[in-house]
Amino acid sequence: MINKFADLMNTVFHTDTVVQKLEKMKAVYAPLIPENIQRWGSPKTYSKWETYVDTMMIFVKARRGYMITHILKKFTIDDTMTVSLDVAENKGGTIRINSVPSTGTVWKGTYFKGVPITVQALPSNGYAFSHWDGAFKDSSSIHEFIPEKECTLTAHFIQTGVSIRVNNSPLMRPVIKSVAVFNCKGQRVALFPGKNFNKNVAIRSLKQERLPAGIYYFRMTMQNGIQIEPVSIIK
Repeated sequence: MINKFADLMNTVFHTDTVVQKLEKMKAVYAPLIPENIQRWGSPKTYSKWETYVDTMMIFVKARRGYMITHILKKFTIDDTMTVSLDVAENKGGTIRINSVPSTGTVWKGTYFKGVPITVQALPSNGYAFSHWDGAFKDSSSIHEFIPEKECTLTAHFIQTGVSIRVNNSPLMRPVIKSVAVFNCKGQRVALFPGKNFNKNVAIRSLKQERLPAGIYYFRMTMQNGIQIEPVSIIK
């Protein structure tokens, strides 16, 4: 319940969100107020109506502080802290914190100290989650932690299924320097030399390593960049 309250306070009940909503509604009704005064005599003047709106604006801007104080006292919580979410350079996905999806850019929210928070990394099409960095380091896409101070989390994603084509025809394969193999959690499970690399031979080698069946990714470091290809291991 506390986290749901915090999620709403960081989104639909965020001060900036409510202020924008109130300003938008004021702009809609402002042209109609003179006619309303002329027809019904209420409010008595346009400035009086503006005073009513200003009172609501004061309430909106002060409400957040009262909401936080209520939760702190009700559940005997020490304090709040800021959680910042970010996605690494390639912007290969987004992050969900509790019930709130982030936008893929830097996002900040206020949460309550000592209350468990769940974050989930959501890769975009063509990407797979690699790992978390910042407040903790983990390769699981879903992670629950208990914040005790302000923290920053960065999600890293790796590109998958990359192919190099010109005029719908594949280019000649460039020289491969090395090949690393990752599982779906972004953990490296094997490393092959690039010289004379053969995918089929590598797959047979992975099967002999007793890796569980599933989807893996070959991360090939080449002279002109990095190429990542998915592969299924079936047993």
